[in-house]
Amino acid sequence: MSSKRVTLPMNAEEITRRLSSVDDDAHYIQYLYPAIAAKKGLSYTSQDLVLTVTLIIHDYIIAAGYIGELVAIMEAEAHTNFEDWIDALELDNEEVLREIKALHAKMWNL
Repeated sequence: MSSKRVTLPMNAEEITRRLSSVDDDAHYIQYLYPAIAAKKGLSYTSQDLVLTVTLIIHDYIIAAGYIGELVAIMEAEAHTNFEDWIDALELDNEEVLREIKALHAKMWNL
């Protein structure tokens, strides 16, 4: 993995709009997307971004009250959107985007 970085868009509302274009689930819009949008303007390596979004998804699912096996099921469901969410964010480095997608696929056996 490279040490090159991508930067999330500077505008939280724009991040939410872009993510919503992939999946407009009301709970995602109300809870998950704002947590991602709170990271606006931050710069990430591929590993950092995959880890950050994975932890945000996990925290969202736990906060929603899911327990036991349902946590894994809900995480797997959310992660099916991951690559589309990354594309929707229109990040600025193709090499890092490829690394992000490859790492995520490896982590989730996709």
